[in-house]
Amino acid sequence: MSFHYRGNLLGAQRAKQAKFAARIVWISGLLMGVLNSSVMLISRNHVGYIFSGDHEVVKLLADIIPLIAVFQIGDDLSGATQGEPLA
Repeated sequence: MSFHYRGNLLGAQRAKQAKFAARIVWISGLLMGVLNSSVMLISRNHVGYIFSGDHEVVKLLADIIPLIAVFQIGDDLSGATQGEPLA
């Protein structure tokens, strides 16, 4: 959706506003990624109980959630920007 908005701004010769809109998309994607990662890290010792009651499974999941949380930031940025680099 932000592609259309920025495209319209560029077509109207409003490049500064298009650049600002692109940065807002990047910032919102980054903030959502940090929020999602924080929730994952805070609840990492409890998430495993959704899937299994086995303490070994819960411990293994709690051990890999920090890695998943790091990738979540990039995933949210990619989803927000639709793969477009910052101009």
